[in-house]
Amino acid sequence: MPTTGDAPAAQYPRRLIALSPARRRFGSAADMIGTMLRVGDPLGDAAVTDLAGHRVPPAAVTALLEGRSASVAVPDSLTALVAELERLPSWVRPERLQRGSAAYLGIGTVWMQLLLGPGSLINTYRSPGLARVLTSTGRLVTRAPRRIQETGAWLGSAVQPRALRVGAPGYVATAQVRLFHARMRAELLRRGWDVEQWGVPINQADLARTLLDFTYVPIQAMGRLGVGLRPHERDDVHHLFRYIAHLLGIDPALQVDDHAGATNLAALLEMVTPPPDEGSRALVDALLEAYAQLLTPVIHTPEGMTRELVLALAQIFHGAPVCRRLGMAAPAWWAVAAVRALGIANSLTRLAHRAVPAAGRRQVRRAHSAIRQQASMLTGPTAYQQLP
Repeated sequence: MPTTGDAPAAQYPRRLIALSPARRRFGSAADMIGTMLRVGDPLGDAAVTDLAGHRVPPAAVTALLEGRSASVAVPDSLTALVAELERLPSWVRPERLQRGSAAYLGIGTVWMQLLLGPGSLINTYRSPGLARVLTSTGRLVTRAPRRIQETGAWLGSAVQPRALRVGAPGYVATAQVRLFHARMRAELLRRGWDVEQWGVPINQADLARTLLDFTYVPIQAMGRLGVGLRPHERDDVHHLFRYIAHLLGIDPALQVDDHAGATNLAALLEMVTPPPDEGSRALVDALLEAYAQLLTPVIHTPEGMTRELVLALAQIFHGAPVCRRLGMAAPAWWAVAAVRALGIANSLTRLAHRAVPAAGRRQVRRAHSAIRQQASMLTGPTAYQQLP
């Protein structure tokens, strides 16, 4: 990670906390996080600004992302962004991308859904800076089920086998998410976003934390339930998501390629992030309500029971103190017991898959099919597909 020197804390956004202890533990990387709070996505931001000025049809943007020629002239900034997206970094190992995809899909779609909300999204919402971005639009709280489904749709498309090749659905969706972030960043800045307090909206540090919420957080959560990945599988998942980070425009200094790097970065970001605030609690409350609705038909339980199970998952994943700070009720004892029993059952299934590789491959194929089926049920374009 680059050094920025022992810069005074005053030059960083006020949201940054515990800088001195972070410097003692992580060295100059702590200052790097302070710097990254002020950095957006120069290529993506320039493209969105120019697209708004040139009024390029969304179909032309989609054509470029799919590797086709645009029907109209497009700004040079968009051409530069597409060229960067299409450039395959020298560190990418296609065989590791494939193994990372297989390991992620091997979790199974039910567990992917269980990990997404109680694991990934709750950890994202714990950060006041990230929560403020999401509550500022108002849409994530009021339309939580839709936003969760859209996040799941993007994630499912990105982790499919060979889905990140230029023009493939996961590649296109990830590029669209990058442009969506730039569009939201510009909108929030126009509204008078307090950069001195919060840093740039959807900044590099927050993007890195969010991506860890799809890798490090669920991997740790699965381990607590005995559903963990083997070390080489974890590292391959991080390699897959390092490439996703590249496509999302995350700075190389914040990209990780193995579980050790992810653990270190997660600890640093956690140390300098303030505790949850009212925005965090509002998002988590909306998420719990939405997940009770979304998971009930999947796991075939009454909605009240589903909510208890979600609370139990959250407590196992994050610990009771974190859940209390987020205003979450303690789950029923039977829900905790049920979730732990489910983890044991899934762990036995994964042992069988490892013993019989053909069974593991069938699980990946089933997950692939289930993700496609779920995507087909999402009506209308997602927010990130509505290009500028």
